[in-house]
Amino acid sequence: MSGQPVVSVITVVRNEAATLEATVKSVLAQSYPHVEYVVVDGASTDSTVEILRSFEDRISQLVSEPDRGIAHALNKASALATGDLLLFMNAGDCFSDDHVLARAVELIPRDLDVRGSIIYGDAVYAHASGRTLLRTSHEELLDRNSICHQSVLIGADVQRANPYDERLAVYMDYDLWLRCLGRYPFVKVPVTLGVFTSGGTSGADELGAELEIERAVVQMINNRSSRTPGAMVQALAGIVAVEAKRGTRRALGDSAFLKLKRLLRRDTPSVWIPPSRDRDPD
Repeated sequence: MSGQPVVSVITVVRNEAATLEATVKSVLAQSYPHVEYVVVDGASTDSTVEILRSFEDRISQLVSEPDRGIAHALNKASALATGDLLLFMNAGDCFSDDHVLARAVELIPRDLDVRGSIIYGDAVYAHASGRTLLRTSHEELLDRNSICHQSVLIGADVQRANPYDERLAVYMDYDLWLRCLGRYPFVKVPVTLGVFTSGGTSGADELGAELEIERAVVQMINNRSSRTPGAMVQALAGIVAVEAKRGTRRALGDSAFLKLKRLLRRDTPSVWIPPSRDRDPD
């Protein structure tokens, strides 16, 4: 395409007043000049809407109304977006710095059809024991959700042809990547685009077993995992492991559990960045 692509940054939110403002400010601070900001709120009952109204003159499209869940909100926002590339930066997420979007766009191959491609970078996971740099790779998607939506610029044509499955509670992005694998170009750019924090629906320990089931189902429905008894046993083993992890955490307490996790190198295969002395751990 000629010229620079328009990037639609999308935030879907419901009752996240405590984390929302930092996300909005991160998006609005981007130096890349061709940004459209779309925010879809699910009829929040806390002060989320008031926060959004305070930035209303800088938000391209703002909708606040009931929805049927996260996937429905994401699809609604996608339909509102008019950019060539879409990036989902939800409440609690942020860009790694104010210029990273401009750097990412500059690194996109000039001959690439951006509207028909998936472009992604690395991400940072901010958690109680510090920060972890996640080395992403679409080549590992068959085994796990190895890219992060906070660091993905998905082509508008790809997104519209592959809406999120509203039956899924958390792994709707993983499901989308698996559907797109082999059908669209996945292109990695050497930047760390997004930062996301622990917590939220996907980080809720009490939902661990349910999330592991959903992950296994997503792989199976996309024919990325066999339906043999062996595959079923492997999925069950994953669920048992999640439950064991929860039990260990309850027994040791959060602080001791996180220390043990670091010692055993159980964090995501990546690079652990310890918290700096001049800021509180995330």
